[in-house]
Amino acid sequence: MDDIRQATERYEAWLAGHVALDADDLAFKHRQMADPRSRFPFLRATYYRWLERWPLVCPELVGAPVVLAVGDLHVENFGTWRDADGRLSWGVNDFDECEPLPYTQDLVRLAASAVRAVRDGGLRETGRRHRHRDSDRVRARPEACWSAIRVERPAPHPPPHDPERPP
Repeated sequence: MDDIRQATERYEAWLAGHVALDADDLAFKHRQMADPRSRFPFLRATYYRWLERWPLVCPELVGAPVVLAVGDLHVENFGTWRDADGRLSWGVNDFDECEPLPYTQDLVRLAASAVRAVRDGGLRETGRRHRHRDSDRVRARPEACWSAIRVERPAPHPPPHDPERPP
């Protein structure tokens, strides 16, 4: 198997055959990947390498049922947006590498990204706030952890205008 530099060169050569690459953007990405202060950007930027290595590192999980997986799932691929009716929605917001994969691939990658983000300090503040506010409830019932993720409700707004009815 190639080392990471060879794998990256091979991937970028393949990618350049399909889309125009900006040399300055690529150099910036490489600097981020190499930054010793945070390894999370490396994880985000090397999904191609993850696909090569994951079956070797987690062979017992490769045989799990196949689903349409997000693929490049990590903690920064979740976010909020307003839907067509102005409601605040939360969920996965990056689907450019969806493909049929064992469901365990998404779970392992998401867990690895959370560990990496915590170690890099990226989730520390949120975790501290929830731990302080919700610690008794979470200790009593672990399933209550989900309630620690709160989504701000939008201000009430009128329903969309129905052209069949006058305002």
